[in-house]
Amino acid sequence: MSGVAVLGEALVDLMGDGDRTFRAAPGGSPANIAVALGRLGHRAVFLGGLSTDRWGRLLADHLAAGGVEVDRAPRSDRPTAIALVDLAEDRSAVYRFLWEDTADRVVTLDDLPADLDDVDWIQVGSVAAALPDSGAVAAALVAREGGRRLVACDPNVRTMVHGDGPEPRARLRDLCDVADLVKISDEDLDFVLPDTSIDQAVDRWLERGVALVAVTRGRDGATLAGPSGRVDVPAPATTVADTVGAGDTFMAGVLAGLLDAEVTDRATLESLETDELGAIGELAARAAAITVSRVGADPPMRSDLA
Repeated sequence: MSGVAVLGEALVDLMGDGDRTFRAAPGGSPANIAVALGRLGHRAVFLGGLSTDRWGRLLADHLAAGGVEVDRAPRSDRPTAIALVDLAEDRSAVYRFLWEDTADRVVTLDDLPADLDDVDWIQVGSVAAALPDSGAVAAALVAREGGRRLVACDPNVRTMVHGDGPEPRARLRDLCDVADLVKISDEDLDFVLPDTSIDQAVDRWLERGVALVAVTRGRDGATLAGPSGRVDVPAPATTVADTVGAGDTFMAGVLAGLLDAEVTDRATLESLETDELGAIGELAARAAAITVSRVGADPPMRSDLA
């Protein structure tokens, strides 16, 4: 059975409900992607480090309830990373992080399963890929599995955690450069490839061997590009509750669309026509629109897309 192995952080979002109260919600971009994939009817295997503390157990239960396999996720007694989430006036999420010596930061390549022959895709990115320790593990896993499995990368930049210097930029850029699929927002593109337009970034990655590039632009929709050409996908009209998890859901939607089309090898990925790219982008956009209509990272079930 095909599926996606997701490497990266799982953390707890403390969402502000008022001046003095917070609501604990499972989060972390890679964990959100895994759950969204599971809810969209595809197999996801989570490889990120999970704590044995109460928050780690909450995350493990949340992943499992979303249909995600967690039996191969490394466990430790290090604490779970915490994100304090507030909302700006436009309902976009503003983050503050408690992220030092946490369970996701102590995972090594030796802690990850040596045999991933039951999946066809590896998903990497986000804060785990930008930090020195966990970023080195992500790069090592991609180096080990690249060519045997397709690699998807979503940088999901968080400069308030990994900084805005050249080192995290290089780590995220280098992962994108060797991926088969790059999904990136226009805001994250400004960090990963500064002073580069969307068209220039797409050209750059296609020339470097990336087979599919997806650039999201919030309310302005998304662009998907591959060897066959480019297609623009509009953002469906929706009422925005907040934007937490929207990009993660779009990433999962692209992967779900690819798995729907039985894209499990490089040749098939390269052969996708623009109408197929459009259908994949539309699925991802519909899923993301449902997520932004809900509070927190709450991706849709497959039946919600009808």
